[in-house]
Amino acid sequence: MSTAGPALTPEATDTYRRHVQEAATFVRERIERRPSLGLILGTGAGSRPEALAVEEKWALAEMPHTPVAGDADSTLMVGELAGRSVAVLDGPLSLHSGYTARQVAFPIRMLGELGLEHLFFTNRAGSVHPEVEPSDLFLVTDHLNFQGMNPLVGPNVEEWGPRFPDMTEPYDPGLRKRAETVALREGINLQKGIYFATLGPNLGTQAEYRMVRTLGADVVGTDTVPEVIVARHMDLRVLTVSVIADRCSPDRVGPITTGEMTEAVETARPKLRHLLEKLVAEVEATNEAV
Repeated sequence: MSTAGPALTPEATDTYRRHVQEAATFVRERIERRPSLGLILGTGAGSRPEALAVEEKWALAEMPHTPVAGDADSTLMVGELAGRSVAVLDGPLSLHSGYTARQVAFPIRMLGELGLEHLFFTNRAGSVHPEVEPSDLFLVTDHLNFQGMNPLVGPNVEEWGPRFPDMTEPYDPGLRKRAETVALREGINLQKGIYFATLGPNLGTQAEYRMVRTLGADVVGTDTVPEVIVARHMDLRVLTVSVIADRCSPDRVGPITTGEMTEAVETARPKLRHLLEKLVAEVEATNEAV
């Protein structure tokens, strides 16, 4: 695992930035076309799109400076999907696996250095909303960060973004509108609302789920938010779709089982793949509004 750590000093921040740039150079020198769109496929949310024609593939642990433990199976692929060159990060890092916020952000920083303009995230979440059911797809419109960590803590790299980036709309309104349009056209039920990010990895208590709902969130999960903060810091346009794995009701009788969650995710995967492929086909790889 990289020793860059949280990069909380100016010297460590310079090292962190250099490591990110060297990892991006590693990829840039091995691909023919620069991808402008990235898919960040959260663990357990869904495998890579079947239509992806992989041109290059690396285990993150084999790439320079990436802060990945040797037994991790995270991979980065570059290939073609729906006629576009895309980068696919399968198995992003997570805080609940023991990585720091800066380490979790490292692959996103690297993709930003490669020149990507759009990032589509997927993750797995539980529903605290009575109308959001297991196996639904859920379009994230905003989030509440209760993870107790932020990847921007420490010295700021001005070339990446401002010290205090605006987070009024972390999830791009144009991309959200396009996702809703595509889902409607393709007959995919796409729920939407607010994502509550907790540290995990344990599931919540009944009191915690009641708090999540009281605070205005609709689903709860343990992923994505650190990467979204970093992506917006670098002015990348973000879309996030959650797969609902279970109902996190404060009135639930009995524990949720792993088998139930796995079944819900497996049911949702074909819908998620289809939605992502159609979105990639339609989103122009430019900074213009969609």
